[in-house]
Amino acid sequence: GMYEVAINLHAEVDITVKVNVARSPEEAEKQAAGIDVIAEMFEEAQAEIVQEELAGDAEAEGKAEKAADSDASGEEAAEGEGEEAAEAGTAEESPEMEGEAQTGDAETAETEDDSKDDA
Repeated sequence: GMYEVAINLHAEVDITVKVNVARSPEEAEKQAAGIDVIAEMFEEAQAEIVQEELAGDAEAEGKAEKAADSDASGEEAAEGEGEEAAEAGTAEESPEMEGEAQTGDAETAETEDDSKDDA
């Protein structure tokens, strides 16, 4: 930074010296021109962070879009297969349902016979 330092050379002689403390000659030139180097470094760091976040968000959005596209195409294929399976399943369920109904009646009849034996 830039500092003003008062120096007393003698009881009647004193001067003020401007001291430029910098890490490099380039930084010293910026400070001499009135630029706040620390604030500039902070702004640059913030800009890098924002750019990284934006790049990460864009990458995440790209992955999400790809996933959504693949899910949508997978759902369409699954819907087509599901409708075909449902139609086929309806035709196949009918004979099985009839067989189950007949089996259920037989079990009920056996249970009733067991009840009569106990009495």
